[in-house]
Amino acid sequence: MREFFAFRIQERLFDGSPLLYSRRLFQQFLVDGYSMIESSRLNYIRLEQEKFICEMYKGIKEVVLSGETTPSSRGKRIVLPSSFTRGPRYMIQNYQDAMEICKAVGYPDLFITFTCNPKWPEVEDFLKNRELNAEDRPDIVCRAFKAKLDILIKNIRANKIFGKVCAVVYTIEFQKRGLPHAHILLFLHKDDKYPTAEDIDKIISTEIPDKELDPEYYEDVEKHMMHGPCGMARKDSPCMENASFYKSATENANLDEHDEVSMYYDCRYISPCEAAWRIFGYNIHYRDPSVGPTSFEDIRTIDDVVYATFKDACYAHGLLEDDKEYIEAIEEASHWGSGTYLRKLFATLLFSNSMDTPEHVWQKTWTLLCDDILHRERTLLDNSDLVLTEDELKELTLIEIEKILNSYNKSLRDFPPMPIPI
Repeated sequence: MREFFAFRIQERLFDGSPLLYSRRLFQQFLVDGYSMIESSRLNYIRLEQEKFICEMYKGIKEVVLSGETTPSSRGKRIVLPSSFTRGPRYMIQNYQDAMEICKAVGYPDLFITFTCNPKWPEVEDFLKNRELNAEDRPDIVCRAFKAKLDILIKNIRANKIFGKVCAVVYTIEFQKRGLPHAHILLFLHKDDKYPTAEDIDKIISTEIPDKELDPEYYEDVEKHMMHGPCGMARKDSPCMENASFYKSATENANLDEHDEVSMYYDCRYISPCEAAWRIFGYNIHYRDPSVGPTSFEDIRTIDDVVYATFKDACYAHGLLEDDKEYIEAIEEASHWGSGTYLRKLFATLLFSNSMDTPEHVWQKTWTLLCDDILHRERTLLDNSDLVLTEDELKELTLIEIEKILNSYNKSLRDFPPMPIPI
């Protein structure tokens, strides 16, 4: 199964590889594929437990001497063997291997981190002609990272950048942004160690490179490693003004169940004004809270329209585009798929809980989902001149979607506030 999915995510020119251009749907495909592979491996271990037997040598010897020839009558079953990646025995085995290396060559000398950069020229060159972002192609990001990591390890060992290397141990983890990140331990030869602080200073620099002498290094540091001042050094986030704004905003608001939104922030680094701006897209002035919104209703107001919830306001402001891919997927499928297929696709997205706001997707795509409804009604009633109103088309389309959902023991009532056919 792993080989099948690996085959599917390879780019091929002859078929256009539409899967690789589907953005979030491609990410979902990868996650679903991984869960299927993992389930398959776990099922194999569960169904083939008699093959995974463990017993002390002494116990096996006693069984043989007693004349017992059936191995399944002795021993204990292993829940997950060490060959199962990330299982407890897998982790223990790798840990013990690393400790054995320490026993043989001593403690590690250098700890190096290596983080994937989505702006690597190789990644950007690959994506620029495909109108995709780095997060749309996690397979390319991982392949580029692994290739560069292998080259780094090779350079460290073969070119002896830090001296003669006796052993290398590294592990790869994924950051919250989804980018791979390697922790590398180097075990150096006794003649090439760095015993003093002065020796370490020769290979580590925490200074900003000189812009004139090292323009290339300066550009990299400025682009990837520099940030603004934190804490009280930020003049635009005084704590007292934070408290006064938040107090006025909450006192003047008529809170209901939709308004009870928790915003967690560190007052040393960010004001609630900036928090509201980051979440809802408003340019709120820090020094004068009266310039910005004084209530939650103000925050929900866009172009003089007061929206019922913050999420509705975010959608109206164009801040939330989580369902944009699903809308585009339905629009793209409408070029070659029938109305029946599109309704099945929409129902599948519903009961799989893929969409954040299905009613928003419905409003954007209902004209596509009802594509053949008028033709079907004309055929059923034998009336080629039949005309249906917009509400009638929506009603009949919702009935067809409801039928599809019922076959999966679901209903439109399970996905409020989706409209429900009368």
